Amino acid sequence: LGHSVSFQWVPSHCGVTGNEMADSMAEKAHESPQKVLAPFTKSDICSRVAILGKSTATSLWKEDINQSSSLKNIDPHLRFRVPRGLKRRREAVLHRIRLKVAYTNYYLHLIGKLESPNCSVCGTIEDIQHILLQCTSYDGQRKQFLQDIRKSPGSPLTIQHFLGPWNNEDCALNTTKALLRFLTATGLDKRL
Repeated sequence: LGHSVSFQWVPSHCGVTGNEMADSMAEKAHESPQKVLAPFTKSDICSRVAILGKSTATSLWKEDINQSSSLKNIDPHLRFRVPRGLKRRREAVLHRIRLKVAYTNYYLHLIGKLESPNCSVCGTIEDIQHILLQCTSYDGQRKQFLQDIRKSPGSPLTIQHFLGPWNNEDCALNTTKALLRFLTATGLDKRL
């Protein structure tokens, strides 16, 4: 291959004056009862805070007594990631939908902003489930969503198809993008 390899023997550092002095100082430092604290760098602190924050959040999430939380049902292991490059408004809509605090008639009624929680088309309560799964106003866009996620039209559609949990990150990303297209096509991205 045209390479030449040679080995060279290097004698140990024993007997080298500077090295003997460094070894002696290191030994004295180990035997000394006095502790010398090395300061943390800013990046050390940031790294440790991030690790501590993540472990604390995870343990609180696991210990939460409200096991019926809608977010726990769709993302039990906190694996959801927002697609890169998403505008803040669209990201906020995604999070509101996942937390069931999107501006549906039901939610607006719940917080006292609307008189009726009902859908103006169907007459039933308009919540996230109704909008994503049942409202006849969005049948065409829902059909496209099914095609986007490669789900056969005959099988039943559930809230998990829209919001998770999914089998893997690729599926999560593709479905989230399909959901965003659904929201744009229906105009719900501006309303919710």
